Amino acid sequence: MHITASMIVQDLSVGVELPSIRKLRWYELLGKICEKIADYCKIEDQGCYNEVEASDHFINLIGQLAKPILLVFDEIEYISPISIDDQHWHKDFVDFWQTFWACQSRHRKISALLAGVNPYVVEMDNIGGIQNPLFGIVSYQFLVGLSEDETRNMIRTLGKRMGLKLDFEAANYVHARYGGHPLLTRMACSTTNNIIKKNAETRPVNITLKRLKAEEEERDAELIFYCRHVVSELKQFYPDEYEMLELLASGQVNDFVEFAAYPEYTKHLKSYGLLSKDRFNRPSVAIPVINRYIGMELARKEGRRTLYKVVETSKRESWLSKRKKSIVDDIRLLERAIKQSGTPQIFGPNSFPLADEFVATTVVNKDKEFENFINICNKCFVESIENYGQSIGVRNYYWDTIKSNYQGLWYALQRIKIYRHDNAHLVLTRSASSDLLEYLKQDLEGRMPCSVKDVFFILQQCVLDGLLTGIQIELSNLT
Repeated sequence: MHITASMIVQDLSVGVELPSIRKLRWYELLGKICEKIADYCKIEDQGCYNEVEASDHFINLIGQLAKPILLVFDEIEYISPISIDDQHWHKDFVDFWQTFWACQSRHRKISALLAGVNPYVVEMDNIGGIQNPLFGIVSYQFLVGLSEDETRNMIRTLGKRMGLKLDFEAANYVHARYGGHPLLTRMACSTTNNIIKKNAETRPVNITLKRLKAEEEERDAELIFYCRHVVSELKQFYPDEYEMLELLASGQVNDFVEFAAYPEYTKHLKSYGLLSKDRFNRPSVAIPVINRYIGMELARKEGRRTLYKVVETSKRESWLSKRKKSIVDDIRLLERAIKQSGTPQIFGPNSFPLADEFVATTVVNKDKEFENFINICNKCFVESIENYGQSIGVRNYYWDTIKSNYQGLWYALQRIKIYRHDNAHLVLTRSASSDLLEYLKQDLEGRMPCSVKDVFFILQQCVLDGLLTGIQIELSNLT
């Protein structure tokens, strides 16, 4: 708790988290605040701060002030209904803030600023059946992560003292990897410093992007504890939104997109700076190391060895039937939305061909089955676009018009195109080879295909999940 006044010369403060503050009852805290105000403002206070009279004495004292005063309550959760150690604040919170607002309604000389790890204390509509005095009254804002420039400046300043120098690309990588989060950024750089110390390297040391990527796994393993700390408040107070992060971290992006249509499921994720979109407009967790931590925790809880949530063998037939129906139905919706919005058509007036063949595809278990599946998908969803572009005399319709207007869908279609090329051609172009490696790295989590159990079904699931996600992204954009 800090007490400051206009044109203050001295900052009179005492931390709310201190036992000497948080263990006080509400009327005892009012008395302590009044004691500080009276001492600072040189006014007399002979009030008796018991449970019955504290409110009246507090109001009378504030009425004597010559200048406005601001009370700043830092780490407000320690004296709130979410306090773990001092549970008397579960009730005292109401009495304390009822007194404050009653005082403010009479004397416009006092204001309060609350700071804490989350806004839950002002979002609760009632506390123990009584209306929360702060609900709907206190506006709030979130602190955001450091910008790229701020991250570089921090790294440069701290690194200089330790004989470390990160080049421009390396510093930008740190910002992208750790989202400008001050704690994660500092701990990541500290881990790099410890590696240098362990190797007895001569300082100063120039840190390159190549080195940071090579040490990524070792460095991020050291940050697991801190990742837990970063998301603990979100998990405790906003469990539904934490589950949204779990959907993203386990590859269930299409389910995330569906729920994200309701703002209440992503409100705090956006405010905390935990959501972002990649270059193809697909949603993702803004801090990759947090994404990996959440995915690993969920996989451990569900007994999986992979981050990506692969459909169980016994449920694959049912899953495939539902997924194909969702894709066909949502494509029809997307085509209607495109027609209504006047944006470029995807398949043309006759929609996509071979729909019956797509619906007839079965669960993939072998390479030949996957080859047949991916060929049908390519004919239905990729070649039909290219054929429509040719029919209207537009060159590179797929590469230019579709890619620029429907980035999320194009990324999913390109996966189909690349996987089909890999099965149909012995030699791929350099660009296609690069794309293939990128998709395989993402879909197989960096593992070699020969080492992955059920690899062909996993690729089938990734193709269909990605396609549905792309369709849903474009539907969301248009509607």
